[in-house]
Amino acid sequence: MKTAELSGAALDWAVAKCEGKSHIVNAPHKYFYSPSTDWKIGGEIMEREGIDCIFHPGVTAHWTAMNVDYNVEFPAPTLLEAAMRMYVYMKLGDEVEIPKELKSEKTIVGMEVGRCTFCGYICEWEEIPTAGDPTCSDGTVQCCPECNEGESFDRYVLAERKR
Repeated sequence: MKTAELSGAALDWAVAKCEGKSHIVNAPHKYFYSPSTDWKIGGEIMEREGIDCIFHPGVTAHWTAMNVDYNVEFPAPTLLEAAMRMYVYMKLGDEVEIPKELKSEKTIVGMEVGRCTFCGYICEWEEIPTAGDPTCSDGTVQCCPECNEGESFDRYVLAERKR
């Protein structure tokens, strides 16, 4: 797939590959790494890699990403999407082999997930780890496996991205 066409789960998978991280979006939905929408992740990559973006008002692809060491630009509807396309290009080139199950974001639409408000860890709502706590009404407390904070999850239902 052309790097300039990457978006959503496919783009996040490619960035995870560049970063040497696992990126699981299909069953069992244990973790969702999303640098194309999460500023904590994508912003750090932009700063570290020297990726700049320019805003173009009144244009369909509002943002263009660039890096002084590469003679190429990547337009996208959002700043992080443009920047992550640039990053993938810098590390993997003009084309990336994406697993076919990631080419359609519809595989995760409707899934209920929990997101830790402290560190951003995401997993299926039913699979949020719990620990025993006698002070809670049901005797357990949700506990984030990444940062170990208790009762820190917000509940979401994944919807299709609006373009």
